[in-house]
Amino acid sequence: MALFNSKKKKQQENESTEPRVKVDQSSALLHGVVAQPHITEKSSVLSAQNKYVFQVLPSATKIDVKNAIEKTYKVKVTSVHMIRIPSKTRRVGRYMGTKAGIKKAIVSLKSGDRIDVITQ
Repeated sequence: MALFNSKKKKQQENESTEPRVKVDQSSALLHGVVAQPHITEKSSVLSAQNKYVFQVLPSATKIDVKNAIEKTYKVKVTSVHMIRIPSKTRRVGRYMGTKAGIKKAIVSLKSGDRIDVITQ
């Protein structure tokens, strides 16, 4: 028990000496909402109409996506459309598996605003 208590005391001493940093929860959540741009032929056609497609977290709402895009890319969002694509079963030989479902957001921007989406 003495060994356990001495380790616990050392951990408490280390924790007390480290400065505590306050994290702004709103900004931390906003940056985690948008996963990545969704690059397809259809999204390329939509970008000509000033609409951009992003993969978002399954728990994301339209308001979360709007705020995240506006703060990240410094543009004005006029509307957001959400699409949920369900998971699907796939088969390779005798093995069955599932392909993960995703949630996409189609973001319309104010005329004159643009987002430079870099493909990977």
